[in-house]
Amino acid sequence: MAGFHRFPTKIAVLACCCVAAGCAGTGDGFAVSAGNQPIALFGGLTGASNAGLTEDDLLAASQIGLDTTPASRDIEFAHPAAQRIDLLGKKAMAVMADPGVDSSRREAFFRELMAENLDARTIGRFVIGKHWRRASAAQRDAYMAAFERFIVRISARQLSLVTFDRFEVVDAKPGRKKTILVKSRTVRQGKPFGIVWKLRPQGDRFLVVDLAVEGVSMAMARRQEFNSIIQSSGGQIDSLISRLESFRG
Repeated sequence: MAGFHRFPTKIAVLACCCVAAGCAGTGDGFAVSAGNQPIALFGGLTGASNAGLTEDDLLAASQIGLDTTPASRDIEFAHPAAQRIDLLGKKAMAVMADPGVDSSRREAFFRELMAENLDARTIGRFVIGKHWRRASAAQRDAYMAAFERFIVRISARQLSLVTFDRFEVVDAKPGRKKTILVKSRTVRQGKPFGIVWKLRPQGDRFLVVDLAVEGVSMAMARRQEFNSIIQSSGGQIDSLISRLESFRG
């Protein structure tokens, strides 16, 4: 389907500590593949910037220190957001390591995991930016319904394709607007990756609103892609809604 950017193999990310690969299209314009290079969860465009994380957030992330000595276990599990990411990672690893779980069951498991841990509505509003304000009530409803299905499905599909060797939560620091930045480290085929997860409180739990690898925000990458689709359609959001609805993941 024309109009969607292919995700470059340079962009490294995962959901639930996922490190996957390649950049083959699905036919829907959204990349889902496996191999030796990482791919994106919330996005993955060349030149994606730090814009999904504010300067204060990035300062907090630098204070977490992707290359510093891991924190003690007391610090590591001091915050419920860190505990949530730790549990999410352990669940993902258990399924990835179980040879008795076939591909369809594995994908179904990750769909449930993503539905429980992603703040899809917050992500969905952010990634269309000003177009949310310009959309009618009917367009907002249609877009959000399509986006929530899309982000859960594409995240689950990507996760179902990969395995990794180790996952650990290292530290957590406060970000802006009551967010928490959780640093984790994962290893696949001997190669370590540091991920900063951005979580926001929702009632009595914390949900993921973004994650960044080496300063690349996945929410911002998806925002850039969606904006390009809308702009190429004369500023109309209906084209994006149709593409999300037709996603076959």
